[in-house]
Amino acid sequence: MQKSYVWLIVLLVSAGIAGILYYEMRQADMTVEQDTPATTTDSPGAPAIRHPVPGQEPSLGGEHSEEAPLPALDESDSVIQDALIRMIASAQLQKLVVVQNFIRRAVITIDNLPRATIPRKDIPLTAVTGRFVVNETGSLAIGADNYQRYNAYVELVESVNTDKLLSLYLHLYPLFQQAYQDLGYPEGYFNDRLIDVIDHLLATPEIAGPILLVQPHVLYQYANPQIEGLSAGQKLLIRMGLDNARRVKTELLKFRNGLLART
Repeated sequence: MQKSYVWLIVLLVSAGIAGILYYEMRQADMTVEQDTPATTTDSPGAPAIRHPVPGQEPSLGGEHSEEAPLPALDESDSVIQDALIRMIASAQLQKLVVVQNFIRRAVITIDNLPRATIPRKDIPLTAVTGRFVVNETGSLAIGADNYQRYNAYVELVESVNTDKLLSLYLHLYPLFQQAYQDLGYPEGYFNDRLIDVIDHLLATPEIAGPILLVQPHVLYQYANPQIEGLSAGQKLLIRMGLDNARRVKTELLKFRNGLLART
């Protein structure tokens, strides 16, 4: 099973990719590492844009009447750092976000959430601490105490003001678009991809009761082959527990609806 990149999902996608990113929740005992680049597309023509982003908006909810010009993509880390300070009051929660190359990391992570694996090195969030907790009494299952390891990341997602996050994302959108094209999609449109990924995450099945595991070799796998066959992003939501997953979905839906209202 792969490491949980859940906090990327949440932050990036939900909390706002504006950087935010959603989190590199890595589970040391449940992951298969595969640092491979995203698959490029070979479309004969440019696809129709479904969710066009309007002209640049003032960032952070319009706190400044005049906006400085956007920095170059590879010089944008200071903008992200400033945004974190403005939007996240807790210094401890700020430390969960990896600022270096944040926009490129966020785009790579979001693009890979519906796939089987996510490159661990590109996740814009720090790794979850502690060991993966397994209940070995009776049937092998994810231990209930394991879900607490994700609490800080869920709090991070919920702490960000959605309107400010949306404004920041739309203001910085040209940089996200450039990073997406640099990833191997010269004719792709990142905002369309983002909406599709959020919809994919919202469709994650809800698992009530213990989440059973098997351990055929060293690594754990989900006992249910339908769960084992889900994408990396959907597995992340399941792995954090039903309550946390619902809280994350609430923020994802809020971000999605706000984004569609502005595009």
